[in-house]
Amino acid sequence: MRIGGCGITKVIHEICFRNVRGLGTDKKIWVVRDIVVERKFDLLSIIETKIMGVADTTVNKLWGRNNRGWVAKEAVGSAGGVIIIWKEAFCVEEVSIKRFSITLLLSSTNWNENWKLTTVYGPAKARERSGLWVELKEIRDSCQGPWIVGGDFNTIRFPAEKSRLATINRSMRNLSNFIQDSQLIDLPLLGAKYTWSNNQDNLIMSRLDRVLISNEWDEAFPRICQSALPKPTSDYNPMMLEVSDYSGGPRPFRLNLALCENPKLEELISKWWDEEWTEEEWTEGWKGFILFKKLKHLKKKVKEWQKSEEAASKCRKEEIIVALNHLERKEEQILLNTEEKMERAALMEEHEEILRREEIGWRQKSRGLWLKEGDNNSKYFHLMASMRRRINFINSIRDGESLIEDRETIKDMIISFYSNLYTIGALKLGDWGSSPSVVYGRRS
Repeated sequence: MRIGGCGITKVIHEICFRNVRGLGTDKKIWVVRDIVVERKFDLLSIIETKIMGVADTTVNKLWGRNNRGWVAKEAVGSAGGVIIIWKEAFCVEEVSIKRFSITLLLSSTNWNENWKLTTVYGPAKARERSGLWVELKEIRDSCQGPWIVGGDFNTIRFPAEKSRLATINRSMRNLSNFIQDSQLIDLPLLGAKYTWSNNQDNLIMSRLDRVLISNEWDEAFPRICQSALPKPTSDYNPMMLEVSDYSGGPRPFRLNLALCENPKLEELISKWWDEEWTEEEWTEGWKGFILFKKLKHLKKKVKEWQKSEEAASKCRKEEIIVALNHLERKEEQILLNTEEKMERAALMEEHEEILRREEIGWRQKSRGLWLKEGDNNSKYFHLMASMRRRINFINSIRDGESLIEDRETIKDMIISFYSNLYTIGALKLGDWGSSPSVVYGRRS
């Protein structure tokens, strides 16, 4: 039995954005320190510090003395202020401080690309927010690679992100336009529906905070997610971006549709179906069982063949690129003869055919069937496949009053539940019991 989404998750980075509404007292500092000790973030952005002069002693109280770097944007009067603290695993190569944001250019040992992180504190007054979007657009124009932008935007994006009736206004449209124009991904929020509350009898709740990522992050880490952490003594939920490398264990075999066009496949299937079993595979039993064993044997052979064909296709694509590059360099020195031009045309045609087959594979994984093959939508299909993996992933389940997040415990609980469900004694009409409910991910 395959348990989807219950594999091993290796956390690469945990990045937190937290609005503290002032760090003027030791009590507020210790609240931040407590979550830092508990979660061991790799990078922490503290927003609305309301501190005009940030000293190293303040950072020591928040994070500790060792293995850290920090940068701060001072408050203006009693408003604003940002502190960003990071572990030494990050190398900060550039810092840019603007009116509404701080941007860091970083590198880390876990990823070979440099990337930017922008912490935002949006203005409370709507008439000043136009400056925020101009500022963020300038940052995006200077950052064509991986980018994370998060913090308190001081505006919602959709009417449903406010507990009370809200109508679409200019700030909401500007936020959506910024996300779309910058080609950013607004990840689903786990753990809460809103991120801010006025904590009054006349209760108002809104999602003012969010973390946005560029496509490069989603492509490199499909299990990346944002979640709202508990807020025991604050108006704002801390926002955590978890960058994880996920291995879901054995996946069910699916025949690549592009390989069905291979004329050898039908002949090979006939050969594998008729060939004799090895001594280890030999078995006896009723005809249905023998058919099951033959299908299992056939699946093994097709799987091995598909893996070999895909590896050969990848190798051939690399060879074609090298050959085309060689002809291009040669053409810079001397005109190509007729034979070489024909060779180049054939290589280009073969390269396009390989790309077409790869696109079919990504289309199959994404299930984006409403787009036609051959439209060069491989990147779209890749993102759709990443989205499906994220939706299907079971982050945690609730069993009674307990919230279970450990991967192995989730797997054991699901196997145990269905093992008990499908025993002969349990198969009575109306006697199905109650299943653990999935908290994050697709519901069971």
